[in-house]
Amino acid sequence: MTFHSRGTAFKIFILVLITGIIGVAGIGIMQQRISKMNDSYEEMVSDYVDNCLKIDTVSSRMLSYHNILIEMVLPGNDDASHLERSQELDRRKTEVQDIMSGLSGKMNSGTREQLYHKLYSDIQGYFSTAEIAHRIYDDGQSNTAIYYINNDLKNNVVSIEQSIQDMKTLTANEMNDAYEGMHRLVYISNIIKSICIITITVAVIICIFICVTLASQLEKYKDKLEEELDAKNRELIEHNERIIKIQSSTISGLANLIESRDGETGGHIIRTSRYVEMLARKTREMGYYTDILTDDYIELLVRAAPMHDIGKISISDLILRKQGKLTPEEFDIMKDHASEGGRIIRSVMSDIENKDYVDMAAQVAECHHEKWDGSGYPKGLRGEEIPLCARIMALADVFDALVSKRCYKEAFSFDKAFGIIAGSSGTHFDPILTDVFLKMRPQIEAAATELADEAHK
Repeated sequence: MTFHSRGTAFKIFILVLITGIIGVAGIGIMQQRISKMNDSYEEMVSDYVDNCLKIDTVSSRMLSYHNILIEMVLPGNDDASHLERSQELDRRKTEVQDIMSGLSGKMNSGTREQLYHKLYSDIQGYFSTAEIAHRIYDDGQSNTAIYYINNDLKNNVVSIEQSIQDMKTLTANEMNDAYEGMHRLVYISNIIKSICIITITVAVIICIFICVTLASQLEKYKDKLEEELDAKNRELIEHNERIIKIQSSTISGLANLIESRDGETGGHIIRTSRYVEMLARKTREMGYYTDILTDDYIELLVRAAPMHDIGKISISDLILRKQGKLTPEEFDIMKDHASEGGRIIRSVMSDIENKDYVDMAAQVAECHHEKWDGSGYPKGLRGEEIPLCARIMALADVFDALVSKRCYKEAFSFDKAFGIIAGSSGTHFDPILTDVFLKMRPQIEAAATELADEAHK
């Protein structure tokens, strides 16, 4: 089963990224257009208000100017009143011209410019005609002046009013266009907003669906991997168990073969292995060497125990089967079986995967004749320099040798054997292990009796 989790995660990332880009771009465009249109609209409103005020001011000033002019030509005005009105006309004219100059900067394109020039032209025409009427009046021709005012100036006034109305209409149309533009922008913005919301919602729904699907597939994939791993572990455990059985059978067969040369028939191996296990477990139970005597350590020790005398394969039958006590020279040869056993195990069993087992078997073989006081062989180790596995093996080996019949002696009684063991505490054997062994005497005797009965069947 293959699961492309990286590819799926990447697709989800791309989908969310694209959705985010679309959403941000849409919102950005919308904000930019709104900001631009808002600035334009605010500017247009400001211009509209300003222009309306100026146009209204021009209209009011022109109306005031015209009324003053009419009052000037009416009969009954004295010279002081005439001079005052002339000055007022000049002020009105100046105001109108200033306002028109201010409008010129905002009326410089398209229809605005055309309407501005028409209004400007109408105003200038009015002022020219007004001056003519004023001069005619000053020359004493009041009736002619009144004619100019009622005819030519009236036409100018009508034209000015029309131009002002046209400019107001244009400005109002521009404001209406701006309003419609803002309305369209709001409409488009709402559409963009809806699209963004829909896009993001769809993307979120798709992402949730993909994530749920991914989680489901991951769970199934995990379950399948766990099943496959359990199956592999079971196969590995079964394989290791078969290997261990094969190794144990081979080792036991080899040890029995070697033991048969010494006049035994396999009982020594079985018994010592049982004593080793009993002593190791009882020692841990009583709180001694608990940091070393783990379940794995004890299991390896029991499997290694049958290898303790493998070095005897190199010893001649003449020495192994000799009736009676060995000479010093023969005993020196016999002692070689310990170091030879360690060498054989490390050489022959070097390919075994469990290196801890090989090391322990080698230690048991070469050190089980070492003594607590340092008088043992082959290295003369003393105290805790001797590996714990070898110290345990020494007790089991010596006890079984004492209570068993050999070619060079008869079997000792349990009382004599336990007496010898007790007397060797602190010299031959580890005092702690000896104390534990002695306290286990009922169990040891029961096990020895049971194994003897099985051997006789």
